[in-house]
Amino acid sequence: MNNKDNGNNSQTDEKHPKTENGAPVDEPPTPQVEDMSEDIRMGNAKVPRFLVITYCFLAIWAFAYLIMAVPLNQVSEVAADGETIFAQSCFGCHNVTDEYKIGPGMAGVGERYSEEEIQKLLLNGIGTMPSLPNLGLNTEQIKAVKEYILTL
Repeated sequence: MNNKDNGNNSQTDEKHPKTENGAPVDEPPTPQVEDMSEDIRMGNAKVPRFLVITYCFLAIWAFAYLIMAVPLNQVSEVAADGETIFAQSCFGCHNVTDEYKIGPGMAGVGERYSEEEIQKLLLNGIGTMPSLPNLGLNTEQIKAVKEYILTL
């Protein structure tokens, strides 16, 4: 029995011979960290001048943008002027005349709807028209838009 066991072990040893490190003989041993440091060379790697200038410009621009930028959906606090708010938020779909754009023209809207109906339309939207609070407008700005629309 011992011969059979020794025979099986010798066959296993022949199929997978091992070195001191435990790696198979067919594969070269993995190099140590000290060995790899000699193979890596940086050479004369300088960053091109135009890239340095570009990176500096982008860093300055990013810093200035961070300080001076205003969020896109924030309408200025002073903009309680209904005409300005209408031009920024509504003019893409509505004309100030009675001409139809994407939505109906605003001329004579006070004759077609009551003030309460206009207020509901502005607060809730209708059809594809979004509500003004969804556009980022506060109640003071919505009131200014309503007053401006009623003058058309």
